Amino acid sequence: MAVTSFLDTLFRRRKKKYTDSISIFEYDFDTIRGATNEFSDLIGRSRCGSLYKDKLQSGQEIAVKIPCTRNDREFLNEINLLRKLRHKNLIHLLGFCSKKDQHFLVYEFMPNSSLDHFIFDPFRASQLSWDVRRNIVVGVARGLHYLHEESGLQIVHLDIKPSNILLDEDFQPKITGFEVARLIQDGQNEAKSTRLFDAAGYIDLHFHQTLRFSTITDVYTFGVTILTIIARRSIHSSNEETLIQYALRCWTRGEAINMIDEVMIKEEREDSVSEILR
Repeated sequence: MAVTSFLDTLFRRRKKKYTDSISIFEYDFDTIRGATNEFSDLIGRSRCGSLYKDKLQSGQEIAVKIPCTRNDREFLNEINLLRKLRHKNLIHLLGFCSKKDQHFLVYEFMPNSSLDHFIFDPFRASQLSWDVRRNIVVGVARGLHYLHEESGLQIVHLDIKPSNILLDEDFQPKITGFEVARLIQDGQNEAKSTRLFDAAGYIDLHFHQTLRFSTITDVYTFGVTILTIIARRSIHSSNEETLIQYALRCWTRGEAINMIDEVMIKEEREDSVSEILR
């Protein structure tokens, strides 16, 4: 009831209080259930919930996320942030649905799923030429710059990683995963805990120890993500050497070329990759 009341108030006052916000639609449950064919087409699952591919009667393809927890704060946080944002490298929230104690978020559908499906799949990785990877890196950088500087809100995402980078049919990237994103305002830049954060190995040590975040927190996780894209290695490996340790070892020995995925070595793009690494 508290969530429903909040949403009613939020949208009733939209024209007065949120004149700079993007309009989103409140879907009824029957429409969501019908579009998903009784939630039968599962396309992804994570700590944050399950994602289903759907099609509305208009023919528009959508993605519906059902959060795995009934955490009202995360649900409202994602709606409140995304309805104020519009950038080509951020996922577009189309609407939401709230039925009793279950929540649903409706997004634009991204046909190429998330970046991690390509990085860690040997067959799919062949589709990631250096030009494609560089375009993904640049797109994510632009999305983060918008969140940090251009949105007027100074938002810190706090969960940048390959699984939170979605790809459209042209491999253009869009940042998703705003459940734990935070605004830097009135000097409030401290999280209560890291329990909600599912980016083990991506989070910088300072944030992990102090719980204080800034735009630098995103810069660090973005840097680790770039390493993952270039090296096509998991953040943790079977030999107990993390990706960060591996990268530092290669860099200090002047062997940065050893970090580069063989697909890009075949393209002879080492110089371009080294420029990104610097």
